[in-house]
Amino acid sequence: MERGGEILASQTAIHSEIANPSTTEAYAGLQAVKLGISMGLNKMGVVGDSKTIIKKCQSTGIDKSVIGAIIRNIQNLKDRF
Repeated sequence: MERGGEILASQTAIHSEIANPSTTEAYAGLQAVKLGISMGLNKMGVVGDSKTIIKKCQSTGIDKSVIGAIIRNIQNLKDRF
């Protein structure tokens, strides 16, 4: 991924009862993808701290973990870019 890109937007979301940091990271990625779609972007990069979450989102396989539904949403939405 290219470094030094331009920040076009930022978003804050408050949620309660999120089970663990991995779920938080996955949900933040989903919100970022949705924001990019709503802005009409045709290319974007999402940076995260968890390599596991990033790899799962880049994969085309079905994730059966606790965060599998969030990962599937990201995988389905990323095709819009």
